[in-house]
Amino acid sequence: VARQSLSARSVLGADALEERVVEYDYPPSSYLVNPRLPAGTFVTRPLAAGQAVLSEWLAQPPVISAGQRVRIHVQGGGFSVSQDGQALNTAATGEVVRVKTQSGRTVRGLAQEDGSVQVQP
Repeated sequence: VARQSLSARSVLGADALEERVVEYDYPPSSYLVNPRLPAGTFVTRPLAAGQAVLSEWLAQPPVISAGQRVRIHVQGGGFSVSQDGQALNTAATGEVVRVKTQSGRTVRGLAQEDGSVQVQP
């Protein structure tokens, strides 16, 4: 639950949340179970002090911005290829990002924490 009232887009500090037993208003899987969150996690809506937190109300900061130059990595059975490209959308870690390669082809992959893009062969 939120320790104090939080406005939308508030970045959660280490002490922003606490574990507490709550009555379910939503399916149990909807609630945040682990109060340890990656740095920069923010709430997408206002929360009252003591309010239970749903996972869908949290977001990660983007690691890739539209227009940013990124490194694309593709790995498969016995091969590994990397090349540069330009991100076509903004994405947080684990989100899908479209990238235009130097040859003009558009590929889709997952944004990595280091700002690179992992593409499946």
